[in-house]
Amino acid sequence: MQSHRSSLADYVRAIRSRQAAIDAHPVAMTHDGDAWSTRRETITDYVFPDGAVLRCCEEEELAASAQLPVGAAASPCGPVCHISWEVRHSNRTTAIHPMRITFDSRCREAFWLRYHSDDAER
Repeated sequence: MQSHRSSLADYVRAIRSRQAAIDAHPVAMTHDGDAWSTRRETITDYVFPDGAVLRCCEEEELAASAQLPVGAAASPCGPVCHISWEVRHSNRTTAIHPMRITFDSRCREAFWLRYHSDDAER
């Protein structure tokens, strides 16, 4: 049986574009904070029709106030956010690569998805 390679970016793009055939299963959600910030972590497993299972861990830190300290600049990518994608399962005929990737902002994830799209100019 011949193995087919598939890009993790294709799977993540399908999730982010909310394709109906993908089942999302929330695994955990935590929410904590103090007077200065609030941290939210969400872990979700996504099951695809081909049997692939991906896990997404998103951790976002939000300032408690809309006011930034003097001299601080707002990030064009929004709040501090750590995102990781991991292949938990793939079928025998499809090898998804890379098996894991992490980002330190939504902007970096979006750039990676654009770079690995079929429409990207090379």
